[in-house]
Amino acid sequence: MSTSISKNELSGIWRSRYEYPSSSRNGVFFAEHYVRVMRVGSAFVVESIPEVNDSYLILRLSLDDSIATGSWQECTSPTGYYKGAIYHGAIQLVIDKDHKRMKGKWVGFNKRMEIKTGSWEFTYLGDDMSVIHDRAKGQ
Repeated sequence: MSTSISKNELSGIWRSRYEYPSSSRNGVFFAEHYVRVMRVGSAFVVESIPEVNDSYLILRLSLDDSIATGSWQECTSPTGYYKGAIYHGAIQLVIDKDHKRMKGKWVGFNKRMEIKTGSWEFTYLGDDMSVIHDRAKGQ
């Protein structure tokens, strides 16, 4: 496995946005999270930031040049539509040359045990929490 991306190139605060089909609501929806990307050994962990997200999201990714492959898990908001349900699956992302965007697809299953898929995109925001607070203020 080649990991030509250095330790700090992906580390920081990112915006995560993915699409998901909902059989119970008969449509396609989008979910957005602010996440922290951290290098752990030769892999990366992507974890939602509790102060600004209602649901909990974690991804574990290994790198092969500009391809990130791994798993994801989300515990949805206890007060949201899915009432704290836990979903999980696999993901594969292509990392842009400037290391500021990652785009790809996720796969997982729903409550009816049907396999679903959708797009997932990550956009780098900065190195610290101020990037989230500035966005919340409209700056």
